[in-house]
Amino acid sequence: MIILLASAGFVVYALCSGIVRSWFAYKAYHRQF
Repeated sequence: MIILLASAGFVVYALCSGIVRSWFAYKAYHRQF
């Protein structure tokens, strides 16, 4: 159960960090123009 919870938390963390990184990359890309 703890392993399942940890893997689920890791998936949520990976999704959130991916969204935040893509958002920062999007903002940095549009700041150049």
